[in-house]
Amino acid sequence: MTGDGIFAVFADPVDALNAALNLQSALADPTATNGVQMNVRCGLHCGAVERRDRDVFGTEVNRAARIMSAAHGGQVLVSRKLFELVGDRMPARVTFLDLGPVRLRDLANPERVYQLLHTELRKDFPALRGLEATPNNLLRQASSFVGRARSLGSSILAR
Repeated sequence: MTGDGIFAVFADPVDALNAALNLQSALADPTATNGVQMNVRCGLHCGAVERRDRDVFGTEVNRAARIMSAAHGGQVLVSRKLFELVGDRMPARVTFLDLGPVRLRDLANPERVYQLLHTELRKDFPALRGLEATPNNLLRQASSFVGRARSLGSSILAR
């Protein structure tokens, strides 16, 4: 558990897709939620994690969290890595919409994401909540200060 979120680990990416699909389908059913609208977003990614007690850690967990943070309530986003691993083993009536690369907080490179599509799920959502969602005049997020002497030098000279 992470605040109001939950991480789940699956041995097979198809099991993760089925879990997200079942979760979103159940939450979209007003009889299952007693008429309460529950907007839950899901981000799916795969990779090696470190297990400690009953918890998981690692960069892949962080990447999954960043992918989830770009989604809107009711939306399931999938990383390119998971999409490629699933291949032709997709659950019945599941397709994907390629949403292209999205810049996510704390990730140096954009992540290509796909939206899980199914007949029981909503498919139209606003633009992803990536770094481009909020207009600004900031430079692309740098991975380090190495090689930025020129940029730093101009601000030092201005003092």
